[in-house]
Amino acid sequence: MWLKEAQVPNVHGPFEYEIGKDEFPRQKCDVVFAANIFHMLSWKNDKTLIKALGNRLRQGAKVLFYGAFNYNGKFTSQSNEDFDKALKEEDPQSGLRNFEDINKAMMKAGFELTKDFEMPSNNRILYFTRLEHVKQN
Repeated sequence: MWLKEAQVPNVHGPFEYEIGKDEFPRQKCDVVFAANIFHMLSWKNDKTLIKALGNRLRQGAKVLFYGAFNYNGKFTSQSNEDFDKALKEEDPQSGLRNFEDINKAMMKAGFELTKDFEMPSNNRILYFTRLEHVKQN
């Protein structure tokens, strides 16, 4: 609604994309933002998303992931640990991901961590930049 009201020609709203089912959209984009996604999916689907971003985005594109992440295999707060437990009770394949695993997968897909921002409520924004394009199999 706000995007429509703003009438900004170079900013497009969200698109529907089911990881592992849909082909990643073939559209030119400079920035991809995904919020609270990694902990809702299986690690396999997380890696599928990362691979799709690496195969589709051009050099210089930005990817920002918002959410809660573990560091060095440890929770950053009791609330994040409780949240992880609740997620896994619903779906054992879900749960908070380790920053190091995400960073490693993003590097493999051709991205470099630009900045790791601390956010309120024990969340982060992981900001990556696409390096040279190398298609993955």
